[in-house]
Amino acid sequence: MAMSTVSEKDPRVNAIQSRIRIVNDFPKPGFLFADITTLLLDPEAFKYSIDLFVERYQGKNIDVVAGIEARGFIFGPPIALALGAKFVPLRKPRKLPGEVYKQEYDLEYGSDCLEMHVGAVQPSERVLVVDDLIATGGTISAALKLLGT
Repeated sequence: MAMSTVSEKDPRVNAIQSRIRIVNDFPKPGFLFADITTLLLDPEAFKYSIDLFVERYQGKNIDVVAGIEARGFIFGPPIALALGAKFVPLRKPRKLPGEVYKQEYDLEYGSDCLEMHVGAVQPSERVLVVDDLIATGGTISAALKLLGT
């Protein structure tokens, strides 16, 4: 079943939301951090989160699921397997052997870089990018630029 949107009435949404811990002043004072490690402690809620992604993207001809380090590595592989797609990790600097593309980006508290293996994604492939949150949008912007190389 393909879904374009998830209803707030879906009981899985509440189960997921209730398992995400909100931490004040992390990683710095003034920040509000949504901690997914508590979601991972509940196999049923974790499965719901994967199922909702799969339902939304099933039948959308996804060839690649690209996961942004590190939490994209948790959610991305099971989504890729369920969709019949390959998984491509987008990593922090100097974590991938061999030739890589690099894309720098700004964070709300500094800067960083993402890398991807050269040849991991072909120009004709349809890509789903998985990360756990969007703060300033810098990481997802870098991922999209990286995948466009």
